[in-house]
Amino acid sequence: MLFTRKKLDLPSAEDSLPGRGDPILGPTNHLVLGTPLQPPFPDDTERAVFGMGCFWGADRPIGFESHAQ
Repeated sequence: MLFTRKKLDLPSAEDSLPGRGDPILGPTNHLVLGTPLQPPFPDDTERAVFGMGCFWGADRPIGFESHAQ
């Protein structure tokens, strides 16, 4: 789709893959900080959601930032 002029459309609900019924299991607390990794979170907790995946290592710089926790 890089060099075409065809408009991209979102797939319909019928063409989409089904969702996951059960959550992916993981640790409940952060190994170093001991803070919860799954809800319910404390009221003063802020959330950042990143949706870039690992396309060509795009997620790598986040792990090396000194202020990323």
